[in-house]
Amino acid sequence: MPTFYEVPPPHVPEFWTTIPKITFPVGAWLWVLSYILLARETFRSKSYGMPIFAMANNFAWEIIYGFFYQDLLSKQIVSTIWAIVDAIMAYGTVKYGRNEWKHTPIVERNLGKIIIAFLAWCLWGHWAFMNWYLNYNIAHKKGKFYLGVEGPDQTELKWWSGEIAQMTLSVTSLMQLIMRQHTGGVTWAIW
Repeated sequence: MPTFYEVPPPHVPEFWTTIPKITFPVGAWLWVLSYILLARETFRSKSYGMPIFAMANNFAWEIIYGFFYQDLLSKQIVSTIWAIVDAIMAYGTVKYGRNEWKHTPIVERNLGKIIIAFLAWCLWGHWAFMNWYLNYNIAHKKGKFYLGVEGPDQTELKWWSGEIAQMTLSVTSLMQLIMRQHTGGVTWAIW
């Protein structure tokens, strides 16, 4: 039977294990809802809401930490859903994003290639960070196991890399709003 939640170190009281069992599903489904609303608004407004680099970075994070570095079935399922909706957002961005780049013809003509290049770069970056973290045993925690081996804290690894992706999304979203001078691709429901 697969494990659905990470096993805390032995010194952590049992009642603390209920917190991630509540917060993870709630947070995961709120992200799914946000991604679905972003994808829907992309097609409705014929613009894109998630900035291009942030979208590539998010997509890469979900691929690396959802498919290649995940031993929990529940998180694999959620990451798969996130990646599917991200793929729909990427498609919408390629389809309608050119409308936002009329002022920069080189970007307008090559938007799909730019997204693929950003995705490849972000995949490499997340993969390199993950390998550095694991190979140099960064944040080794006694009692934390990944695939049966005690070692680096995988939750902390995903938190740090995810925090970088989240900060990138927040900063680039604000920059996109300032540069565009309109809210195309997003709604109050998404924010």
